Amino acid sequence: MADDDNRDKESDPLLPLAKSIADGTVVDWDAAAASSHDQRELIEQLRLLWALAQAHRDADTEIVNASPATVAPPSQPIGAWAQLALLEQLGAGSFGVVYRAWDPHLAREVALKVVGSGSVAALDTSRIAREGRLLARLRHPNIVTVYGASVEGGRVGLWMELIRGITLEQAVEKHGPFSARDASLVGLDVCRALTAVHRAGLLHRDVKAQNVMREDGGRIVLMDFGTGRNRRAGTERESGNRGDAALPRARDLSR
Repeated sequence: MADDDNRDKESDPLLPLAKSIADGTVVDWDAAAASSHDQRELIEQLRLLWALAQAHRDADTEIVNASPATVAPPSQPIGAWAQLALLEQLGAGSFGVVYRAWDPHLAREVALKVVGSGSVAALDTSRIAREGRLLARLRHPNIVTVYGASVEGGRVGLWMELIRGITLEQAVEKHGPFSARDASLVGLDVCRALTAVHRAGLLHRDVKAQNVMREDGGRIVLMDFGTGRNRRAGTERESGNRGDAALPRARDLSR
């Protein structure tokens, strides 16, 4: 093995450095640069690559070693729901309450929508929870990622990724109507999202400007599946000829 290492150094002095990057072994980079003046720039690039690799290894180690007991929420909780720590109430209405919450299993902030007991009296809580779990299997860039669902005390909770941005309705109120081009691009993203939802056998049933968000980075995200319907199992009234709700109307976004 030692002979092989010596031959590697003689054939290409940079090869041991590359192996150190792959193995995560410590390298005396100053000595390496001093011994190869003509390749100093390349050695500096390898040094940067080694540092990036070490950072990823350290991050992976922290995730593996983390546990719900040691991953604390970023601020003092105001309550709890299932395994989630409630951090802040973001909104409330006839549908229930939306919270910013902390999921210790994911070690990240999430949005929790709790459907109040009064609003689910005419609905099937087990159906909402079941459809929430179906949505948790969906992964699409234009659909809010749902992480889980549970029923607690007769109320249904859906927790999902926390989207930082504004709804399309808020965007129009703040910045004015969209251009025809921007409205068309938004429509295409929403259509892609609905295609993925329908392929999963679900209907959204409430597609409107208030339920589509533009993330701070520009991503269009279809939200609020709390009133969805299962397309394959339901009455004609629930999942019949009407299909999904109409897309956000062009007049809602542009003139």
